[in-house]
Amino acid sequence: MAMKLIGRIISLPFGIVLLALLLLTLVWMQVNRTFLNPAYYKEELRKADIYNFVTNDLLTSALDEARELPPSEGMDENLLVTTGLETAQILDSVNDAIPPEWVQAQVEESLDEFGQYLVGERDTFTLTINPGERVEQVLDELQELIHEADAYELIYSQQIDPKLEELASSDLPLGIDVTGDQLKASFRKIVPPDWVETQVDNAIDEVTPYLAGKEDSFLVTVPLSDRVEAALEETKIILAQSDAYDIVYRQAVEPTLVESLGDFVDLPLGIRIAREEVLDALRRVAPPEWVQEQAEAIIDDSTPYIGGRVETFATEIDLTESKERAAVEISALVEARTNEVLARIPSCATIEEFFASGGAQPGSLALPRCVPPGTDPQQILAMLGIDLDDLVARSIVSNIPNTITFSEFQIRSALTQTGAVGTLEQIDHVRKLFKEGFTYDQNDLARDFAEMSDTTEADAAERIAEFRDWLENGFTYTEVDFQADLAEADDPETAQSFNDARNILKSAKTWGTFLLFFMVLLLLAIIGFLGGGSRWSMRVAWAGAFLMVTSAITFIVFLPVYSALASPRIEQARADMLADIRAGGGDFVGTAELAAGKGFDMAVSMADGFVGGIAFRSFLLTLLGLALFLGAFLGLSVRQGVSLPPREVAGGKGPR
Repeated sequence: MAMKLIGRIISLPFGIVLLALLLLTLVWMQVNRTFLNPAYYKEELRKADIYNFVTNDLLTSALDEARELPPSEGMDENLLVTTGLETAQILDSVNDAIPPEWVQAQVEESLDEFGQYLVGERDTFTLTINPGERVEQVLDELQELIHEADAYELIYSQQIDPKLEELASSDLPLGIDVTGDQLKASFRKIVPPDWVETQVDNAIDEVTPYLAGKEDSFLVTVPLSDRVEAALEETKIILAQSDAYDIVYRQAVEPTLVESLGDFVDLPLGIRIAREEVLDALRRVAPPEWVQEQAEAIIDDSTPYIGGRVETFATEIDLTESKERAAVEISALVEARTNEVLARIPSCATIEEFFASGGAQPGSLALPRCVPPGTDPQQILAMLGIDLDDLVARSIVSNIPNTITFSEFQIRSALTQTGAVGTLEQIDHVRKLFKEGFTYDQNDLARDFAEMSDTTEADAAERIAEFRDWLENGFTYTEVDFQADLAEADDPETAQSFNDARNILKSAKTWGTFLLFFMVLLLLAIIGFLGGGSRWSMRVAWAGAFLMVTSAITFIVFLPVYSALASPRIEQARADMLADIRAGGGDFVGTAELAAGKGFDMAVSMADGFVGGIAFRSFLLTLLGLALFLGAFLGLSVRQGVSLPPREVAGGKGPR
């Protein structure tokens, strides 16, 4: 009896060891089933519905908060507000372009591959993400959103219209005076939004196969020839509205007249007529309707040239009627100047003095020293034999051509003479654009990318090729790449330490549970032998009792105690975390709270599941210990009942 008591006392320290070992075993089993199991993370992400959460709840919050942001620089209002796109529209497009199911498949495949490698279940892994299969859908949805948002009208109102307003308020060529509204209306007729929309759609359709790796080149062509007539027609309207046709006329007609007229025309009697006076007379007699007609004829005739369809053009302007009307104006000017000269000749005292001075000799351009009293200028001119109208016709009007021709030669000569070679080159460039259209190919893309990234064109082309290869073939990452990255770490022992850890995990997953269970069973056997004495039933009962008690203690620690102590702290931690986010401020506080709350919920769920798993196994082991304890005593009682000796009774022998 004393030995049994001593054995039971000795077994108590083993019970403490059993409690620690059982706790370690249960924790290891739960770690093995959860954190070291790649499938566990997939299940937790599914349980949290994380993929729909990100593409719906989180994106909804981000969009709603983005609508509240102030407009970007150069914008009148928030871009999302201006587009008029509802959050539901954007969500639908995002989910159609990048479905949650596709994202889930990519994530779960990566978890399987890398997770199993990480814990040593496999020695190789291959991560492959193939975004190329979504490129066309993404661009299709982008086009659809652009159409629904009327993005082209948005570009006009937010980007182009302000520049047109600024242009209208500046000093325009030819003295054009036009309002911003007039310029905006004309621009929309020249480059209407539906035309721009068609060109953008065509460009996206052309570039998509190239980006997806299905084609090695692309060529975007924007035909501009059909916009020439519209542009020049609007030019006519603007010129008419700003009364600038006479300036166009001067630019076309007067340079030729300048070549025909000298700086001055010297007439008899010391009269001088300046070239500008002749030009001014021609301007005054030109009716506005006729000026507009000539200017529009120039615009009409130059349209094929500007559009690149012809290499030359010529507009003939008839000046015959203008010359006739101008001759009258010039004659009146000459007559007025002549009268001024003649009015300065003094009157003779007598007729004899007039004849004594030599008088006015016909054909002579010498003025007499005096004239008879009461003689008017016309009489003096008649005495001198001067016909002013004939003089004007011969000396001035005859130098004005009956017709002048305005062609591309005048344009190019004028630009060359003024040194505006850059403008001349721009005209050639514009003509080429109108003729061939605007073109853009993969070489232009590489050139522009090189300028943006401040690198060489060859390097830019290589980066674009890598990006296209990534879209076409996807992103592939293997254990070879991973080991190479580890080898490049600052600590040269990183790769070796990681591989050692993998080997330990691999061995632990293979043998850890078995060894721990073996040690638990060994301890239970020792405890049973120490406290159960010589009977097997008592040994089993004693071991079962220890298993029941230690499992029950573990159950109590991991369920009621955990719930009572951890829950308030968890909620406090959540409140503190959200308070820190609010205190930090920013543009997307609500979205950050939503994301943090979801992450916190997932962490709590994983912790609850982890603790719950340990508690559940503790409960099962408690029941097992109880069953062993009761089963052992029941078996003992049955055996004792069967082996009891019979008692003597009055009148004979037999069982009592």
